[in-house]
Amino acid sequence: MLHVQRLLVCCLAIAFVTQAKTKTPGACKVYFTAVENDEITVGLTMVGLNKPQASWYKKHGDRDKFSGICFVKSVSDAPASVPLYAVVWGEHLASRPYTYHYQTNEQVSGTVTDSNGDTSTVQTNVPVEHTESGESRFYVADGWLATWDRTANAANGAYTPIAPLHNHNTTKFTSASTSLLKDAMEQIAQREKGQLTSVK
Repeated sequence: MLHVQRLLVCCLAIAFVTQAKTKTPGACKVYFTAVENDEITVGLTMVGLNKPQASWYKKHGDRDKFSGICFVKSVSDAPASVPLYAVVWGEHLASRPYTYHYQTNEQVSGTVTDSNGDTSTVQTNVPVEHTESGESRFYVADGWLATWDRTANAANGAYTPIAPLHNHNTTKFTSASTSLLKDAMEQIAQREKGQLTSVK
């Protein structure tokens, strides 16, 4: 009987931990939208989450420490009485100069004359130093977090940048845009701690 009781307690504990890790989305207290404007979109503003961001948000957004932070596609989709943020980001072409050195062995030939006046041709390998330089080109992702000010722009509303977003991506398997979205969610959760406390 004691063994059965211990087994039951263990199962209940596992079920509790599993449930805690898979919390369902909470009631929306804060809203955000996403805006992409970069060279990939040819300077056109794209509103909404891209595919990697949408996949990450579906798994991790609006739950656990982000519970109560909800995504909307436009300003009109968010209630007027709650905070609204914008995750503004883009990927831009950057460049970095580089210089590298390498060594090769090159064959040289020459003519030598011995003490008898006879000549002969000899060949040998000589190390030769080379220097190459150029410019590497790559894309970098950056952005900023903005908040919607309903009193700005003659009461028509406008976004006001409040903080830069940082790409903490350390692996090629993680999208840079997703890293920026996560950083934005972290900042929103910190700024709206009071609003989100009631959700948990």
